[in-house]
Amino acid sequence: MSVRLLYAYAAPIEAGPLVGEGHPVEFLQLGVGKTAATHSLALRLADSPPDLVVLFGIGGAHRNHDLNICDLCLVTHDQLADEGVDTEAGFLSLQDLSLSSIG
Repeated sequence: MSVRLLYAYAAPIEAGPLVGEGHPVEFLQLGVGKTAATHSLALRLADSPPDLVVLFGIGGAHRNHDLNICDLCLVTHDQLADEGVDTEAGFLSLQDLSLSSIG
């Protein structure tokens, strides 16, 4: 039994030479940002869902400038700074407002 894999990434620079002829897996460029990624992936999954989706890329930015192309990095904490409310007391994230299922 063969596992159907879908490798997804935001921008062409993230996939680089991985995308090309002769690869037994499918690659999908999602587009940059949550809306573009959600839209692209939803359309693809509605067509013929793979067994496994692997999302990879640079995650928008990183603080460690010692990383090189093909170095691996594992995200252990994430902050969705673009989702929340700016109040007189300061920025409140969705987690602060108890509106997120992300711990």
